Amino acid sequence: MYLSPKELIEIPQYPNVALSGDGRNVAFEERTTDWKKNEYRRHVRVYNRETKTSTPMTIGNTDSRAPRWSPDDAAVAYLSPIDGKDQIFIQKLSSTGTVQHTSADEGVEQYEWATDGNGIYYVSKRPLSKTEKERNDTYGVYTYQDEDFRYHELYYQSLDGDAVPLLQGLNVHIHSFAVSGARLVISAAPTPRVVDGVHQAVRMYDFGTERWETLVEDCTGNARLSPDGSKVCYTHFRDPNRHTSNNQLAVYDVNSKTSKTIDVPIDEHVTPVNWTSRGMFIQWAERTKLCIGFVDEAGRVEPMHAGSDGVVMLASTNGESIAYTRATSTEPYDIYIDDQRVTNNSTHFTDKQLVQKEIITWTTAGGEEIEGILSKPADWDHSKTYPLIVAVHGGPAGTSFALQGVNRYQPIESFIEEGFLVLEPNYRGSAGYGKSFRGANVKNLGIGDYEDVISGIDLLGEQGMIDPENVGIIGWSQGGYIAAFCATYSDRFKAASVGAGVTNWYTYYTNTDITSFTPQYLANDPWIDPDIYARTSPMTYVRNGAPPTLIQHGEADVRVPVANAYELYRGLKDTGQDVKMAIFKQMPHGATKPGQSLAIMEQNIEWFREKMKN
Repeated sequence: MYLSPKELIEIPQYPNVALSGDGRNVAFEERTTDWKKNEYRRHVRVYNRETKTSTPMTIGNTDSRAPRWSPDDAAVAYLSPIDGKDQIFIQKLSSTGTVQHTSADEGVEQYEWATDGNGIYYVSKRPLSKTEKERNDTYGVYTYQDEDFRYHELYYQSLDGDAVPLLQGLNVHIHSFAVSGARLVISAAPTPRVVDGVHQAVRMYDFGTERWETLVEDCTGNARLSPDGSKVCYTHFRDPNRHTSNNQLAVYDVNSKTSKTIDVPIDEHVTPVNWTSRGMFIQWAERTKLCIGFVDEAGRVEPMHAGSDGVVMLASTNGESIAYTRATSTEPYDIYIDDQRVTNNSTHFTDKQLVQKEIITWTTAGGEEIEGILSKPADWDHSKTYPLIVAVHGGPAGTSFALQGVNRYQPIESFIEEGFLVLEPNYRGSAGYGKSFRGANVKNLGIGDYEDVISGIDLLGEQGMIDPENVGIIGWSQGGYIAAFCATYSDRFKAASVGAGVTNWYTYYTNTDITSFTPQYLANDPWIDPDIYARTSPMTYVRNGAPPTLIQHGEADVRVPVANAYELYRGLKDTGQDVKMAIFKQMPHGATKPGQSLAIMEQNIEWFREKMKN
């Protein structure tokens, strides 16, 4: 027996990890499942390395998240909702009492301790003005597109005082900020629009002069201060196509007012996490691994790998010890401090079989080398021929990893239980394989993806592992788009499931919240080059026919608006195809409730069981 969808959803997740400055404790956020309320519960816990015990900061229905250690390591701050809006709470380790630190009208979105530990800086939305409130009361709530923005405010609140605003009159959206010594830096975009996130400016506030200064314009942010506050690292793109180019790590010297790019020998995005005496702590993707390490200003990298197939998702360091979440092909995600395991999700696999994970490689007809994850049953018989399901990741700059029990949309374990093999291709455009590979699908969406998928199927067919006449395809987001394209573009598939997928690039471009995505991948707007939009859209090929297709979509999806689902459904229905559609009310681009994930997986199991096994 393998993990069921319900058991899979019940495995705790750890969205935040924070190591104390002295390395003795780690505070982490644990997300568990509340089936009765159809909600996820979040509780901050503190693990002590000496006693090897963890203590929750909150229990029951009182959620807490995003822990931060005070500079003296004597207290933990965290966010917890009051009347639906997050406020900062502080818990001293030496006592059991918790103090509510903020009462922000619009709640707290981000926060950091002051260096001296006497207060906390936090980010909140600017409250509605009297005029805005009157307009809403009179006419109802409406906004002018690309005009009515709720900008951010930055506040400082001492431990025994009121909140003081630090960003008066500056209309910005803060993506991140950091504090060190007598300085504070923010990475801020001109608007909250997703497309403006690549046009951030790094601004510095000097506590002595009480003035703001713009250090760098038009970068991608991720600003972090050196321990002495004299330098700022940040990221920027050399290539204007942010979807296919690598970001670059750079350092700004506050004293000389000069900036230099750090030539890091990594052909991928590099994300700075923080800056310690040991160097800048960074994360990056490397094929089917996620890696962490330190880099100095000369570009020398000190990797901190977690084994040959390890994936490190989150990490926190004081420069000596490192707290992180790690998973491998045989172990689920758990929290570690250095090599010491803090949690133990392996208990969820007790008396359960593990799926065999194999990383395989194949070459397309066009010469592109593709890597993928092949999942097989624990008792796999090489003499047998199996039906196959191709499970396509999103992104496109996502990656499939050889891990156990991580997919909440495509029930890999259940498919294996049903007797299928599962192939997860890291098609062109996937992260971890370098800039050239990530840009190989420009002006080639769908068509190139189809070649990557089909050549992988052909390889398994030639090896006698699968029945090439009994293959299904499933995906979510960009994976849903590829599933829809493959299903309508050819007759190679027996069943398909399209989750939150693009079906018409023209419809997508005019409705999505990331309008820059399509012109950068298709190299033009639809009214200038309608040809490329048609050639790469599944709707163009609907009249060719399609296998039985299940469509799943969130009604409140702004990333891939639900019109894409209705368009595919109507096209398949009108052409007499076997199609079924499930619209999840109030769900955005991904499932936010455990019941939604459970329904999505169970619908997919039933669909492929019915359409392929029979």
